[in-house]
Amino acid sequence: MKHICLLFPLLCMFAISCKEESKTTYFSAKLGYENEKVELVPIDSYFTGLNKLEEFYITESDSTGFFNFELENFSSGFYQVLLNNYPILNYDIYLEPNDSIYVEQSSWQDEPYFEITGRGSEKLQYLLDDYQLFKGTKEFYKRLKSDEFSDEMDYKKFIDSIFKPRFKNLSESEINKTNLGIQFRKFLTIQRADFLLRHLRFRNYYMEDEFSYHLPEEKYIGFLDSINMKEDFLNVKQTFEFAENYLIYKSEKELDENPNLENKPENLNLKWKYITEQEPSYWNDALAISTINSFSFGMLEDNFFNDFSNYKSKLDSLFYDEKNKKLFHLNAEPFLKLAPGEQAPNFALPDADGKIHRLSDYKGKIVYIDFWGTWCGPCIAEIPASLVLHEKYKDEPIVFLNVALEGGKKEIEEWREFIAGETPYAQKILDGKTYTGVHLLAEDQFINEEITDYLINFAPTYVLVDQNGKLVNARAPRPKKIEEDINLLLSKMK
Repeated sequence: MKHICLLFPLLCMFAISCKEESKTTYFSAKLGYENEKVELVPIDSYFTGLNKLEEFYITESDSTGFFNFELENFSSGFYQVLLNNYPILNYDIYLEPNDSIYVEQSSWQDEPYFEITGRGSEKLQYLLDDYQLFKGTKEFYKRLKSDEFSDEMDYKKFIDSIFKPRFKNLSESEINKTNLGIQFRKFLTIQRADFLLRHLRFRNYYMEDEFSYHLPEEKYIGFLDSINMKEDFLNVKQTFEFAENYLIYKSEKELDENPNLENKPENLNLKWKYITEQEPSYWNDALAISTINSFSFGMLEDNFFNDFSNYKSKLDSLFYDEKNKKLFHLNAEPFLKLAPGEQAPNFALPDADGKIHRLSDYKGKIVYIDFWGTWCGPCIAEIPASLVLHEKYKDEPIVFLNVALEGGKKEIEEWREFIAGETPYAQKILDGKTYTGVHLLAEDQFINEEITDYLINFAPTYVLVDQNGKLVNARAPRPKKIEEDINLLLSKMK
């Protein structure tokens, strides 16, 4: 079947290769994403999940997931394919003018598969060789999240058993000392380091179901000494995630060494403090930009907006690259519009019957918004407390909006059945009660255009809006802890 799927793209590329005078560069792929807008981007022009300063090469995949770029006046370099600003290619791909390269890879839920063919693909053989050594299967990631590694050094040995053959294979390859080889060695170095650092964030949860950071022994963390952050740093696919995990490690280490420091949800103040103490460099730019990924959850901190204001000018003066500074502002400043007292972003969303509800329809009343999903265990766990809250304030001028973040048709139908109490799971959770509140649907989950101004990237997320449509808290407490805030607003109204 895979060979049949490859036939059409290969025929296209054969026809293209016959045009001896062709100056057009072709890059096509089938990556498992159907009817989606995708973008081909130089690797130094994006950070995972963040908006870019400019758009590059854009096309759409068809109903089979196939897409094609025809590129004129094309410059050689490493490129990545983005979907909603997230990289979806297994590897960064080096493209040159007049290439006609086709990549096919499996989606995450399918059996692992990765292939590169076409004119110019011979230079990328090293990627195919590496893929045979590390396919990143579901079983591999499931093992990483297990409680198998009772000792942290056992985990490190397992990771090294994956990476040592990959480094050895690269050292013995023809590209070892070429620009491609140097780039790929940095990719492997960063990827390994990220696996090791990421484990510290979640180890205690995997081992003991406890949400706390695990600080390792020095011999575990010694690998950081082999990475010259300022000179060897290169923007490869894994770098942004590594920068984020590196900052988390640094802030947790400082908390451990200084127990009098306040431990906050994201400790953004400690991360910013560390960044402002470093010399300007591309690496430091990456650290500063990576903190934006923490803003959404960091808004749970009482002094988030004050801390950000205090450090913003210091961060501005440290950016090594003006483009990175602009990128930081582009992605960081929208959060300022969610500060207390700002106008709550309006939205228009359908209920289960298709009737449109706007946030502005409820002006004059307090609004408590619950962004949740039927796929979200912690969201479901909050429903009983929400029902108690709804009942307590049923006679007060307050509206409870339950905004479901759901995906496609199947998930939306499951949502309708759930809120109606028609599924066994819903019946168990609701325990004979009606799921009260106003139920609205945000199709496509977090990227639904009606709610993107709220910059939500986790669920449940709660938002409290006063009777004038002003934000009280864009990351409000959960139902069991929100009563004090609601009572204060009601007392002001009365």
